Amino acid sequence: PETDFLANLKAWCGTKPFLVSEFYTKAEDATYKGIKYAGAFYERAGRYYISTGDIEKAEKAIKKCIDYYRQLHEMQLDNAEDTILLGIAYESMGSYYEELFENYAKAYEYYCLQYTTFKNVLDKDPSNIECIRFTTIAIGHITSMLSEMGRNRETIPYHWERLHLLQQLGEQYTERKELMDRAFTYWELSDCLKEYPEAFNLDASQDNVALLLRNAIELYATAYKEYGDDGCHYSLVVCLYSLFLHCGTDDMKQKTQLFLELWKAYQLNPGNQELDAGLTAEIQ
Repeated sequence: PETDFLANLKAWCGTKPFLVSEFYTKAEDATYKGIKYAGAFYERAGRYYISTGDIEKAEKAIKKCIDYYRQLHEMQLDNAEDTILLGIAYESMGSYYEELFENYAKAYEYYCLQYTTFKNVLDKDPSNIECIRFTTIAIGHITSMLSEMGRNRETIPYHWERLHLLQQLGEQYTERKELMDRAFTYWELSDCLKEYPEAFNLDASQDNVALLLRNAIELYATAYKEYGDDGCHYSLVVCLYSLFLHCGTDDMKQKTQLFLELWKAYQLNPGNQELDAGLTAEIQ
């Protein structure tokens, strides 16, 4: 260490003994088993350049990141951590095509690589909580890209899988993100059911759209009770409004009860700036 650093440290420590040991290396030069240990640097650099819109630098950094983690993964095929890092690198490239070019087909390709990479880990260890979380994120990307490409029907099996994984997480986690993601997946499934009823093998004697929305509402209500933020309140109100619109006028008693429930939820935070002015006017 530098002389002035040691002098300062001695002054700070007074009469107490101390030991200093430091090692410096450039990220470009650091290696692990002969492979440059710069994957994390390239991944973060790539995301930074995506956020600034620097196309050339973003692509260069992410490609280096993928190449690095692919080599590391091939050296240790059973190392779950290295495999997950490769999946995250694929996600960065998906974000590159989605955010900088709106090339949803190419982004979808990389998000599928991300998903497959995480699934390889889960096939060997279905209880890997970290990988379950990452897989739900990958599925969210895939369904979003399919929707952007007008391929909504293909999202249905992914929604069910994501819901199953989120329910596994729900047994151990009740964090805001998990609650909101589970609720949103129920909501997405209700929309798919309305558009593609033939793709669902559900009991047709009951209103399955309403049941899916009810599951979403229950989770949104729990999230708002636990966290109380505008985002949770917004989702709760809008989901309740969707259920209110879904229910016909055949049963006015039920319709009135739904409206009262909607009004009560709205009144929990009537000043919520996230609520659309048009929706607020309709409710009022």
